[in-house]
Amino acid sequence: MAKIKNLLLDRDGTIIVEKHFLNDPKEVELLPNTGKALKKFNQKGIDLFIVTNQSGIGRGYYNTEDFFAVQNKLYDILNEYNVKIKDIEFCPHTPSDNCTCRKPAIGMWKKLKKKYGLLENETAIVGDKLSDMYFGINAGLSIKALVLTGYGLSEKEKCSNIKIDIIAKDLLDLYYLLDQQGLI
Repeated sequence: MAKIKNLLLDRDGTIIVEKHFLNDPKEVELLPNTGKALKKFNQKGIDLFIVTNQSGIGRGYYNTEDFFAVQNKLYDILNEYNVKIKDIEFCPHTPSDNCTCRKPAIGMWKKLKKKYGLLENETAIVGDKLSDMYFGINAGLSIKALVLTGYGLSEKEKCSNIKIDIIAKDLLDLYYLLDQQGLI
């Protein structure tokens, strides 16, 4: 197996505390150990990308400007840890829109793959939901990692019939597990 060079990270529940339809930058809160973990991944030369479903836009709960205000606040917080997110892709659609970008569909992966020349065998998906794991399966990504933050604990039970490569307590635990296995 090739070493992981790219991490595709879900945002809500994986990087930041899950807050239903988050649209206020003042409410952005990193999950414990996240800044430290993402810095360690960056120091290993791993490119970090965010892939996030944002159906609150399609539902009219907030708009893209609100989404980017939240995202910019996240970048400000991550800058304090010297963490660099290379890019973000987001899906603004609702589940009933049947778009090609909403996870578990792989439209966001296709855009990042084309833009950066990413390879499946060098890329891992990290998330807290079943849809993140199916996204990784559908895209043929090397590693599907479920973190037990956000919805992770409750979603873990739903994942018993699919192949998840790693289950980690949080992003820092994931870093150590990947490092110990020589995957990064």
